[in-house]
Amino acid sequence: MPGMTWAEPSQLDRLLDAVLVVVADKGYPAATVGDVVGLAAVSKRTFYQHFDGKESCFVAAHDRAVARVRARLRAAVAPLPADDWSGRVRLAWQVFLGTLSVRHAVAWSLYVEGPRAGEATARRGMAANLVFAEAFAELHRRARLRDPAIRRLPPDVFELYVGGAVERIRRTLYTDGVRALPQLVEPLVQTALIFFEPAPVPGVDCLAG
Repeated sequence: MPGMTWAEPSQLDRLLDAVLVVVADKGYPAATVGDVVGLAAVSKRTFYQHFDGKESCFVAAHDRAVARVRARLRAAVAPLPADDWSGRVRLAWQVFLGTLSVRHAVAWSLYVEGPRAGEATARRGMAANLVFAEAFAELHRRARLRDPAIRRLPPDVFELYVGGAVERIRRTLYTDGVRALPQLVEPLVQTALIFFEPAPVPGVDCLAG
């Protein structure tokens, strides 16, 4: 922000960690700057050297969390062959959901509180979902280059897939808690694998037999 200076990284990190915890515990509307600085053990003066209010702090924490998850995913799938689409899909969901399952504040803040934290955070959430959808679309494109028999799909399919996954994650957080997230790996992987099946042959009953 214009005219603002950055304190030492440890203070910034504590603020970003704290806002996620406070928002997850109290809900975004009830969370206050006082709650955040109290948990972070940082003065309000330092807080306002970083941010102009609760929303900008939460947006920054949201961005950092998304960036860290993306970096973890890239590092995890990097050793796999580029054409190992099934392995990449499975490992990506294992790492993603496994990461969220041990970070309650991140999972709850991003998927439950994020959508009601204001337009800036909502737009960032949609942008993050689009990035994941594009990653699946690119993996599908590579798979079809290797095997043209794989069905052709419109781009919207991958956005719908990620959007459905987000809703399933959110529902699981509400009903079963963060520790249950890894249980979604198999249904999400099996759904994704349908995209890589051969295209139906006209005139052949796929349910026959």
